[in-house]
Amino acid sequence: MSRTTLNKVFLLGYVGRDGEQKITSSGVILGTMSIATNHATKRGGEWVETTDWHRIKGFGSVGEQCAAVRKGAYV
Repeated sequence: MSRTTLNKVFLLGYVGRDGEQKITSSGVILGTMSIATNHATKRGGEWVETTDWHRIKGFGSVGEQCAAVRKGAYV
């Protein structure tokens, strides 16, 4: 018997560019957006801040919400 696991990720950051919307061949809305998150690490006695980019995709009503966000918004 196989078990299903669930991983949750919470991303808080700023939107890097306006969200985009496309319609799939089956008529479902696909929305995308990118979010920048920052973290700091200590290197050689100094703190260095690094930015990671995350590409988010959503389908249906979630896709509509992804497409509606604008660059610079905090999500």
